[in-house]
Amino acid sequence: MPAIPSGSASRSTTSRPAAPMAAPSASSANSPEQVKEFHDVAVAHGGTAIEEPPGPRGPLHLAYVRDPDGNKLCAIYRA
Repeated sequence: MPAIPSGSASRSTTSRPAAPMAAPSASSANSPEQVKEFHDVAVAHGGTAIEEPPGPRGPLHLAYVRDPDGNKLCAIYRA
């Protein structure tokens, strides 16, 4: 890898490369409880909670997480 010029942003110290920019991956849930379960399981397996906590947003129930590779994942339930 080329050296970073002095004064520029430093490289990440994590061992994983940043995920390429991509559209979020969404999965349909069968209930609001399943949205919450998706969130809890993802976080328990190394994911990071992002955006608002899981729950209702208008007519939808949503949960967003980033997986350990940096991919944005979403569970959605439409009431």
